[in-house]
Amino acid sequence: MNDDAFEKKLRELTGAVKRPDPTPAWKADILARARREADAAPHEHTSPPRWFVASLGVAWLAILVMNLATPRDPQPHSPQGFVVANRTPAPDVALPADAWTLLAFHQRMNRNLELPQ
Repeated sequence: MNDDAFEKKLRELTGAVKRPDPTPAWKADILARARREADAAPHEHTSPPRWFVASLGVAWLAILVMNLATPRDPQPHSPQGFVVANRTPAPDVALPADAWTLLAFHQRMNRNLELPQ
């Protein structure tokens, strides 16, 4: 018997047997087990803890209060008379020699740190 005849005879024999298809039964069984497991599994909270949310709220409230309480001076001056915004001394301030040396050293260091373009 050649292969084609064997395949044909096998198809005839398997087609003659009336067996129920087991596929829907095992699919339903798998689905039922999955649903039981999903119902039995505890639900995990995905939100952050309450203490974290409360501390975050307090921090934002403190930021808001400090922002509203801060004066809006466009060029604030320190008690020594320096302009804080651009870090240069005010023209009417007499500084000791050490302060002028420190300022000159700082300006020279800034020039050395500039990168070529």
